[in-house]
Amino acid sequence: MALRARFQNVVADPNPNLTVQLFRQPLGEWVGIRAQTRWQPATGLESEAVHCSTCAGEIGRVSMSVVLVPFPKPAAAAN
Repeated sequence: MALRARFQNVVADPNPNLTVQLFRQPLGEWVGIRAQTRWQPATGLESEAVHCSTCAGEIGRVSMSVVLVPFPKPAAAAN
């Protein structure tokens, strides 16, 4: 709850840098995803790395970078 209260006025950039690299076609019906996220609250920078695999082994990776920016402050109501 404290984390939510601290970051309630922050929004992620709607256009992240997303890269998908597939080494081979998936085999079977299921794809497993193991994600890792690293971010720095002081700078608002975040990076993510995802390993995608099936029962036959790794099939690819996904990486993404995101910039978190504060919401603009609402304008004061005119009286």
